[in-house]
Amino acid sequence: MACPRSSPPVRSTVLFLLGLALAACAPAPTPPVKGVEECSNGVDDDANGRTDCADPACFRAPACTPAVEVCDNGVDDDTNGLVDCKDTVCASLPACAPGVEQCAGGVDEDRDGKVDCEDADCATAGACQAKENCRNNADDNANGLVDCADTGCAQDPACPSTESSRCANGADDDGDGAADCADADCAAACSPSENGEAACSNGVDDDGDGKTDCADGSCVAALYCSRESACADGLDNDNDGKKDCADPDCGPSAPCVGTAELCSDGLDNDGDGQTDCADTLDCNGKSCGAGCGCAGGQRAEQACSDGIDNDFDGVPDCQDSNCSGLALCNGNSLEAGNCGDGLDNDADQKTDCADTADCPAGASCGAGCLCAASVNKEASCGDGADNDGDAKVDCLDPDCVGVVAESCGDGQDNDCDGQADCADSQCATQPACAQRDDGQPCTQDSQCKGGRCYSEAIYGFPGGACSNATNCTVGSNAGCNGGRCIETGTFDTCYAPCTGAGLPGSAGACRTGYSCIDEDVITTNNNNYCIPLCTSDAECTPTGDPAKGCNPFSKLCKRKSNGLAAYGAACTKDGDCESGFCLLANGNAYPGGYCSGLCNASQGGCGGDGQCIHDSAWGDNTGICYDGCTGDAQCRAGTAYTCQAVLTSQVCYCRGTGQGCSVGSQCCSGLCSQDMFSGASTCN
Repeated sequence: MACPRSSPPVRSTVLFLLGLALAACAPAPTPPVKGVEECSNGVDDDANGRTDCADPACFRAPACTPAVEVCDNGVDDDTNGLVDCKDTVCASLPACAPGVEQCAGGVDEDRDGKVDCEDADCATAGACQAKENCRNNADDNANGLVDCADTGCAQDPACPSTESSRCANGADDDGDGAADCADADCAAACSPSENGEAACSNGVDDDGDGKTDCADGSCVAALYCSRESACADGLDNDNDGKKDCADPDCGPSAPCVGTAELCSDGLDNDGDGQTDCADTLDCNGKSCGAGCGCAGGQRAEQACSDGIDNDFDGVPDCQDSNCSGLALCNGNSLEAGNCGDGLDNDADQKTDCADTADCPAGASCGAGCLCAASVNKEASCGDGADNDGDAKVDCLDPDCVGVVAESCGDGQDNDCDGQADCADSQCATQPACAQRDDGQPCTQDSQCKGGRCYSEAIYGFPGGACSNATNCTVGSNAGCNGGRCIETGTFDTCYAPCTGAGLPGSAGACRTGYSCIDEDVITTNNNNYCIPLCTSDAECTPTGDPAKGCNPFSKLCKRKSNGLAAYGAACTKDGDCESGFCLLANGNAYPGGYCSGLCNASQGGCGGDGQCIHDSAWGDNTGICYDGCTGDAQCRAGTAYTCQAVLTSQVCYCRGTGQGCSVGSQCCSGLCSQDMFSGASTCN
């Protein structure tokens, strides 16, 4: 319990003493007060020996808060040595987003410090590829092909044509624009000849020597023309697995008279003058070999997906006209309408949306899914399901951005761009989002009556807040639009007014993500205003990036951690602290500097183990974050800071000159002296 005091502490006493009496209940005299400290006039108004921003009463004054980087003015506004897009606070702006390296032109488009071919992104770009030297026995362009084996050497005089050895593969092997027999290199290979399975089984005298098919000596090696040489020796003379009369080669002559016609051996087995499929009476509809059937006196392809030319007509599978009537080879008859089953229904080596001929853009690939440029695309962005199988649901899926127009008044991010209602740039010209008063949500200056928007994207204000672009007048609030003009240095700023604690649901409440502050702790002068102090990610516009949201130290909607110092750490400038607030060393107060911050007292919450210190006598809802502790060992080592009770919390702290004490260890100086007249003990 706090010890009684003769009068309530003023804000300067609270900031320096951190409350009413400390745990030791030492007498803590009220410092002389000659007025309220103004924070930018160079005068010690409250006569406590500290002027303007050096006075703890000004800790939360706008004039003493760090400047914010403006990302398009060529000025280092926050004096951290980084200008505009080079400053990390500007990284998320579209104007500062890195582009794609173009690999030519001498510009570092993706901002990684490497230009054109020096950038790893250009490794496969044509402009950055080495060219193959076709005569040095080296793989100059590192593609695994050396000299003439590289297609880039096809026309080099040092490399002879390769077409002559590949005259039946349908490809232009030597890159001269002519394939197979259309290439002069294939003249010899493509001259009429009676060899090969196709030529030896087509009933034509292909080489014009008067001998057809198996009667031509050129076909002796053809499988189609193999013959059993002896039909009664008990041997399989032609190694076809059939002996003597069981081999079609032996019928119907003696000793195998009466053998039935076989439809795939090239012989007239039954002696009726018709051979194989030409013997329609005996072979029509029967097999003429694996994947082959006799039809209308001709061999016909029947296996249309085995990669083999089963009827020996020179074309396999679906390329054969015999297969054209099969569903397997009938274009999109199977894939169309089945673009989400994960199967290659038409056997064209393309599945679902990747089969753009049969599953074009707009074709359904399942519930809530549409094909788009050969890939699945989310089409239902509010059903809580991952419809396109990319492990991203609804607005977390980039496919959903812009699918539905923003409604600008329902509190929802309808178009999934991470901005809701008036915080969405699409709503900037809507009547409900134009000409907005001070403190209302915004994304750009044009929405605000005062011409200035402190947007979430740049400044971290939750949902953005309208303000003034020209100077306002403190006291009369002239130049504000429904706001309160607050002294902030050479340029005064309009903030939304609030009443008392300004809690949600009360008269004069602040918006969600903002807290009401009474800077001078005079509850009767009605000068409270709302400052940005988020308490959770839910108060920030969702971006889909888990690293962004409400920073627990700065209480702004930005990156949730910048790797800077926590509460209680030493500091020499605001930029040293994650909170953006450094209480600078001042005489015997705050030795080595002290990272602190602000907090929403009704909702609490200081980052890490910080404690939100607030006294209801202040008449507002904004507290101060200090480093929490349970013992001295948790405070900054080798310093005067110890774990002390302040109001209902334990924080790392030491008392400055003039503050009440009971023992020297409570003081930053280590000295506690008793006044001989009043009997009060204070730190030296």
